[in-house]
Amino acid sequence: MLHVSKFWLLAAAMLLLATPAVQAADENAKKAATSVAEADADYPFVGEYDGEITIGRQGTFKIGVQVVALGNGKFQATEFPGGLPGAGWNGHGRVMMLGERQGSTVHLEGYPLELKVDANGFASVQFAGGREVGELQKVDRSSSSIGLEAPEDYKTTILYDGHGTEHLKGAKVHSDGNLLAGFETVNGYNNFTLHVEFMTPYMPEARGQGRGNSGVYLQSRYEVQVLDSFGLEGADNECGALYKLKAPDTNMALPPLVWQSYDIEFTAAEFDADGKKTANARLTVLHNGKKIHDNVEITRKTGGGAAEGSEALPIKFQDHGNPVLYRNVWIVDHDAKPPCRTVCFCCKRRLCCFTCCESAPPAPTLAPAMAAAAKDLCSPACVGNHGSSCSNDSGPVYGGGYYISPGNISY
Repeated sequence: MLHVSKFWLLAAAMLLLATPAVQAADENAKKAATSVAEADADYPFVGEYDGEITIGRQGTFKIGVQVVALGNGKFQATEFPGGLPGAGWNGHGRVMMLGERQGSTVHLEGYPLELKVDANGFASVQFAGGREVGELQKVDRSSSSIGLEAPEDYKTTILYDGHGTEHLKGAKVHSDGNLLAGFETVNGYNNFTLHVEFMTPYMPEARGQGRGNSGVYLQSRYEVQVLDSFGLEGADNECGALYKLKAPDTNMALPPLVWQSYDIEFTAAEFDADGKKTANARLTVLHNGKKIHDNVEITRKTGGGAAEGSEALPIKFQDHGNPVLYRNVWIVDHDAKPPCRTVCFCCKRRLCCFTCCESAPPAPTLAPAMAAAAKDLCSPACVGNHGSSCSNDSGPVYGGGYYISPGNISY
């Protein structure tokens, strides 16, 4: 006969009773809003507040506060002496506050201050004991590079602007027309400038790496973390971090459901003929217009990235199970070669064509006055090919997308 102690029977019963509650908590943590319309009653209080407080003879001080929803009416806030991150805070003296929503007001405490945040975008600041020392107002900051247009250059590729995914693999378009995390570029890149706009979902009951997680894997090797890290410390696994290798210099994360941007300059690692690394990759990142990594040396791959090597691998936009959205993604490939262009013109009754692969005229139509300088339009590497005869030296000759007016030119 199998004997089971009362202790184990009790433990099993408690586990069975607890399982539905645990499962419910897990399901709630996975709930994600991708628009303000889908968010709960706590979301209107989420955001950044800015203003001044006056404390007796100590004087008047500017402070910033970031208010974070934790689900079910619970909140956390961080006070920043001097102002918000990137706008006055000197990086020291953060004060954490906890509280909850009571009707139409969120009450937060973090000695020696207390905050009462209303739904109209104002926060009353009280000193311990209830004496009001100031009022803060909600501010809606946005990235200075949101909507940044790609350069019109042969080196530039528009990866996604809402009109096609031919340069991407695994791309899935959300109902709002933006891309869901979980795609990669068709091509690999070595040295480049990358512009990315992203939005983390609102997941108030999620925590840590389960809260709006994605990542931009440069060369499929080095991850710049994407995460809802609004109001957090800015650790080496949070938004803007070079994952588990270097924390951002400043946590510039904005609230969930607010569009943010990365502007990334990447220089690939170098390897000799034997495959030995001779120079580390380097990285500069601007998060919402603020530099958070400045020409940082990347000494190894990060997280689940591919092994380092000389091959130019695709850029991946990681799917971590959260509906992180992307838009306005473009890249400038610093290694791209200009396209070959062929220009033709009549010269002494001969059709002359030159193929230029190192430089090319910038416009599809060239003025007649430029014909005499045709030699200067192409690099010395161009090779002249005197082909079939021309009936005369009048009228433009079409060649390779360019018109060259006739001229008496000798080659």
